[in-house]
Amino acid sequence: MVGAYGRGDHHVHHRHNLGPPHGPLLGAPGQPYRKVTVPVLSSLDPVIHPIPRLRICALLDPVTEEEFSTLRDLLQTTDSALSKQLSTLIDAGYVVQRRAARGGKSRVWVRLSPSGRLAFHNHLTALTALSASTAQ
Repeated sequence: MVGAYGRGDHHVHHRHNLGPPHGPLLGAPGQPYRKVTVPVLSSLDPVIHPIPRLRICALLDPVTEEEFSTLRDLLQTTDSALSKQLSTLIDAGYVVQRRAARGGKSRVWVRLSPSGRLAFHNHLTALTALSASTAQ
């Protein structure tokens, strides 16, 4: 039987078959692909993974809490952009906010919750494992 290429081969290339076979593979250009285990990829936290939220967690991890305006300045972002990212983290239970009057003005303070700190550390562990799997 003559295949799709008229050479007796039976292998047909369909558009959906053009990706790496058998799960996610990683490799540097010119280097062979290495299989990445699914547990490493599945342990990445989709709430924390986007860079703005990862940076927020990284800044909140070493401190007890941080004032909203200080966090905004450190991230060099706008109030609305920071509010949006914090809302996602708050909805996930990863960040807690409190309002307090200071100097006659209402201030907002944020901190990682215990579950947020744990999720952040687990995410870092998964990123480290992913990085190690590509370096081998």
